[in-house]
Amino acid sequence: MEIPTPRGYHVEELLRRFDSRIEGQTSLTGRLSSLFGEAVLVEALAHAYVSAGHRVHRLPGSPHRDNRMFTDGEIPSQRDLDAWLTLDERDLVAVECKTWTASSADGRHVLDANEYDLSRYAKQGWDEVSKILLADRWDQINKVCLPLKVPDSYDQQSHEIKRVLAIWRPISRSGLDPWSTVTSRTPTERDAWTDVPVTVFSGSLYLRRLRNSGVTVLPAVVTNPHDVREAVNACIC
Repeated sequence: MEIPTPRGYHVEELLRRFDSRIEGQTSLTGRLSSLFGEAVLVEALAHAYVSAGHRVHRLPGSPHRDNRMFTDGEIPSQRDLDAWLTLDERDLVAVECKTWTASSADGRHVLDANEYDLSRYAKQGWDEVSKILLADRWDQINKVCLPLKVPDSYDQQSHEIKRVLAIWRPISRSGLDPWSTVTSRTPTERDAWTDVPVTVFSGSLYLRRLRNSGVTVLPAVVTNPHDVREAVNACIC
């Protein structure tokens, strides 16, 4: 009997797994988030763009740091982001994913939090993340602002690329909106920097919005979830 190709990811199960902190389950959740958490975040982001009326595609490879912008300074150790998306076959989107869940070391159980507590938690997370995005030292968060090599056939300059920091846990400037924006900076040439908007996208808040609107499955837009299942099944007997 042929097993049907998965359509995507179950919204309720994703929330139950990644927004819960259950004794004895944190290690398993961490392994699951490492296995397909990035794919879920990219799919949630792509679905959000499609819902906003965009055509979305994922390019092969990952965004790479452009070393030419560091001629007079130390080249940061951070080198690559996680994914390239395109909007409407025109605009480039560089995506950095953080699969921070309730089971992460600094995580918190928020599965059944009321709107007030969830909003307060999300705003606290925003305060912490936005400060790092504005810091003057490169790290694993503000590397989303790195100068990047533009893929062949695209005529944008590095500072014109849209930057998205996609994070699983609830993080929001306003409290419940999955989209938040802060203006950071990126180098453009020797000793020159320019402002660059960074969008912070919360997978948890977006999937909660989908669930509240009656959507039960996050469809696969730019990746094939069957690849993950097939690889796991091949290793387990």
